[in-house]
Amino acid sequence: SSKIPVALGAFSYSLYLIHAPMLVLTYRVGFRLLHFSQNAALPFVFFVSVPAALLASLALYYLVERPFLRARDNPRPQVYAPLPVAVEV
Repeated sequence: SSKIPVALGAFSYSLYLIHAPMLVLTYRVGFRLLHFSQNAALPFVFFVSVPAALLASLALYYLVERPFLRARDNPRPQVYAPLPVAVEV
């Protein structure tokens, strides 16, 4: 199997979560802040949001998703400390 599809599959859930907010954000920046016309905003959205979504999803995968997956796969033994008990004399 090719390395690129395997790598995309590894962080595909992060990409799924981040792509829509990234599209909306870049569209609003291009359309409203930079005052692009609607036709000019679409290429801006594509060429900015796709790389930004890939980078943001990689960051989300490595900083959030992967640590939780590792914690799930390697659970630490639970250490239970005895609760303090008040004894009345």
